[in-house]
Amino acid sequence: MFRYSAGLFAVALLAAAGTIDGERPLDGRLGANRAVPQSLRDCDTYCPEMVIVPPGSFTIGSPLSELGRGSDENPQRIVTIAYTLAVGKYPVTRGEFAAFVKDTGRTLGPCEHWDGNSFRIEEGTYWSGAFRQTDQHPVICVNWDDSQAYVQWLSRKVGKRYRLLSEAEWEYAARAGTTTPWYWGPSEANLCRYANGADLSAKAQGVIAPSFVSCDDKYAHTSPVGSLGPNQFGLYDMGGNVGEWVEDCYHDTYADAPTDGSAVETCLPKFHNARVMRGGAWNAIPVWIRSASRDVEIPSLRADSFGFRIARTE
Repeated sequence: MFRYSAGLFAVALLAAAGTIDGERPLDGRLGANRAVPQSLRDCDTYCPEMVIVPPGSFTIGSPLSELGRGSDENPQRIVTIAYTLAVGKYPVTRGEFAAFVKDTGRTLGPCEHWDGNSFRIEEGTYWSGAFRQTDQHPVICVNWDDSQAYVQWLSRKVGKRYRLLSEAEWEYAARAGTTTPWYWGPSEANLCRYANGADLSAKAQGVIAPSFVSCDDKYAHTSPVGSLGPNQFGLYDMGGNVGEWVEDCYHDTYADAPTDGSAVETCLPKFHNARVMRGGAWNAIPVWIRSASRDVEIPSLRADSFGFRIARTE
């Protein structure tokens, strides 16, 4: 079990009591008197902005009745997050990642792209040169090992323990108290207000996807972080924009998964020691952006839809 600091706990108590200024919940489903927890930043320059997420319980996975669900989203189980958690308000940006690369000299190989049939290497496409991104876009073309190197570097620089979210923490943070397929409600109709996915802009620009939702988020590829609406915890881009690496090894069932928010650390050779990715991406169809949707990826793979978000509990 992770321990939280006294400072984080105090902030969470104030937020739960509604005494910290913050954005109001989108539609009151968390309670009319409950303010969105406060943002914080542990340093002024290269540190990602974070949001305090209060403790609570939720049901991980999806009901059998949920359309588009995967067979690995079961059995549903109640998970209790009994500690205060700081979560990146946005995915780590290209500018934040650039500070890490400059300081460490880490070299990242070329990126892979989905061509409609398979991933293929896009020569000349790297984390620093894809889709005409700015420093405010989410970093892409990073693998699980790159994300681990980043959080270890940030921990050394700041003197606090940063890490990836566990899969359970990610779903708890994404749902933000909701039980609907998407954190904005039961229908994909509002997807373009909250998630950058495979939409009409992407279709017009020749993006390859199984289908396209009939709305326009104005972004064919990645969007600057925070361009669309937040969930009720005040977290942005929890659906779409980039897929987010989490800590867990992939298992195809929740039957033996922890119920205390911790990560599954035993990787399985039958899945090629794969790790979990959450959230969908700029080329994802709506069912892949559901709060319960799971992706499984080889940790050495870099692709132009892969990013990550950070967390800390102490």
